Amino acid sequence: MDGRLWLGIETAVVGMGIVFLALYSLTLILQVFRKIFYQEEIEESLSEEPAATPAASSDLGSQEEITAAITAAVASFMDKTSQQISIVGIRAKSEQKSGWTGSGWKMAGRTEMMEKRQEHYE
Repeated sequence: MDGRLWLGIETAVVGMGIVFLALYSLTLILQVFRKIFYQEEIEESLSEEPAATPAASSDLGSQEEITAAITAAVASFMDKTSQQISIVGIRAKSEQKSGWTGSGWKMAGRTEMMEKRQEHYE
């Protein structure tokens, strides 16, 4: 019994060693292939100038245009026309002084629950 147990452990260790060596050799082969075949693409992508992002451009539009776009998006989300809703003010998140430190998903869930309760009492 003792000999067969030892033989089983030895077989398991040798088998696992072979598997790990095979996987390591595959990763080395893939790294060599990446350096051979993709070196040109990496050099080309590094030499290109990065594209200008919309936030980096100086022409962001006026405050009225931004407000109109946000109003249209909110109206579309609420299935109402833009005349039925009114956006009073827009501030960046860092400028808000609400004191809320929780998750935005929590706040959205609470707002939705409060709206449903308000509809129930109307």
